[in-house]
Amino acid sequence: MASTSTNVRKRKGFTLEQKIAIIEDTEKKTKTQSKICEEYSIARGSLHTILKDKDKIMSAYTQGLFSQNRKKMRRPETNDVDRALFTWFKDARSKNVPLSGPILVEKAKEFAERLGVTSFTGSTGWLDRFKSRHEIVMKRICGESAAVCQETIEGWKDTQLKKILEEFSPDDIFNADETGLFFKCLPNRTLALKGEQGTGGKIPKERITLKHLNPAQ
Repeated sequence: MASTSTNVRKRKGFTLEQKIAIIEDTEKKTKTQSKICEEYSIARGSLHTILKDKDKIMSAYTQGLFSQNRKKMRRPETNDVDRALFTWFKDARSKNVPLSGPILVEKAKEFAERLGVTSFTGSTGWLDRFKSRHEIVMKRICGESAAVCQETIEGWKDTQLKKILEEFSPDDIFNADETGLFFKCLPNRTLALKGEQGTGGKIPKERITLKHLNPAQ
């Protein structure tokens, strides 16, 4: 008859949150290790590895170095830069500041210089790994929107506008249109934590108005 351990379905990997749960269950000592292996579908050797790395796992969890859903915990060589940037990232997003990859790289370089980390380069590969570690994704910002009532416009053109134009010579009538240059407007997409709403706040009102005129004839 096969032993209980051979009937346990082995998992390929565990998230950081699952590893914490396994460690806590083991330390409570209310269950045997065999029972824990059975409940979590984990091989006894994998359980021993998790317990051996307990301090490293707990440190990563409490310091927020990795997403709780991440399975592999390959620590970045520039831990201090990574930690400082992620703290800044969360603060910026809490204020609805739109962020992009180049902004993160420049901010990381700034932290590296402050911390004296001379090996940091801010490469594309580093940025990809940083976003993967913290489950950061690109999202479209949900902002304000407005709609124009075309029916009202057409009604005004057919009634009021015709009466106004009768008072002018054709040479004095122009088609005019205007547009606004919002010189403080930020991008309409942002990097955000997975599961976070892509909020960017209200669009700045500062603008330069440009008007175009063309003869109506």
